[in-house]
Amino acid sequence: MQITSILTDAVLRKATDVHLLSGMPVMMRVAGKLVPANDRVLDPDQARDICYSLLSEEEISTFEQNHDLDIIRTFG
Repeated sequence: MQITSILTDAVLRKATDVHLLSGMPVMMRVAGKLVPANDRVLDPDQARDICYSLLSEEEISTFEQNHDLDIIRTFG
């Protein structure tokens, strides 16, 4: 699963947010409600890889040290 396909799907659905969590499918906020993007559950490696694909090395380092990172990204 690639972040570009997730974000493209989110744009098509007019989602305002995308939530990635290990043990859950990708979730999107559509019309104020969280809905699953599909029925595929993310394993820990998939969730990490998708998230890290959005981050710089510095952001990854900060996250790994603090176990917390607030970011915003726009798409399209």
